[in-house]
Amino acid sequence: MDAARTAPKPAAPAAPTARWPPLDPELLTVREGFMDFVRRTLEPPDLQDCAPQGTKVTDTDPRMIYHGEMIPVGTPDVTQGLKDARRALRTNRFRPTGRRKSMIIDGCAGKTTLLLQIGRAYQGLLETERRPDSEWTPVVYINVPPRRESNLDWSLPFADFFGMDHTINIDKRTYRSTDMTEPVAHAMRESRTSLILIDGIDRIHDSELATAFDYFDCLQDRLRVSVIYCGRGAIDIVNEGLHNRRRSERPRTSEQFRSSLPVMWIRPIPFHQGQ
Repeated sequence: MDAARTAPKPAAPAAPTARWPPLDPELLTVREGFMDFVRRTLEPPDLQDCAPQGTKVTDTDPRMIYHGEMIPVGTPDVTQGLKDARRALRTNRFRPTGRRKSMIIDGCAGKTTLLLQIGRAYQGLLETERRPDSEWTPVVYINVPPRRESNLDWSLPFADFFGMDHTINIDKRTYRSTDMTEPVAHAMRESRTSLILIDGIDRIHDSELATAFDYFDCLQDRLRVSVIYCGRGAIDIVNEGLHNRRRSERPRTSEQFRSSLPVMWIRPIPFHQGQ
């Protein structure tokens, strides 16, 4: 009885604090990040997984993450672009000979959204036909690199996507990169890559057009891949890159210089019907 009286009383439970793992996704320009993007589904969180009543809600609360997600808006241009891309990619998949036809995304804000949704839908379709594995990489997504003067520069974003080390003497402060074209081509061949998404094509300067499109042509000659070019003014850039002409020398008003590749346009959303 005395022992019961002298025993310390249990401490009152501390106020509950909700701690949720931060949402820190990988970049889409690396394989793991793009795979997570393709397979991620956005669903309302279970309230049992959220902060209990009376607990301070933090930015990492599942409800905050859910409502903070920017869901793509299915505008008429996005919907039509997805349909057009699916038709073109279906034709390319079953083309027995010849280079697969490239595509272009041009227009105003929303181009990257359409580009990524095309890649996501295409890979999702392929995953219904076969079981994914650790090597299979049907879609590669890159941004135009900061340096674009040689094949070495263009090979690096592809190497980064596959997680390849492209440095020489990495332990030294004067390390440099090496041309990764051959390892990249081998990786895409082994992983059955069939679609390359190139974003920010408008960052290519006139003097870099020949190098860039020679590199893209080389990849398409060696691999059975479709390429989608995305960026403001992409029609003019791709046309001049394929025909080795400078943008400043091309008449802007003549339709005869328009690219023959399929084009998906993103136009401004009107404020009201009829605008």
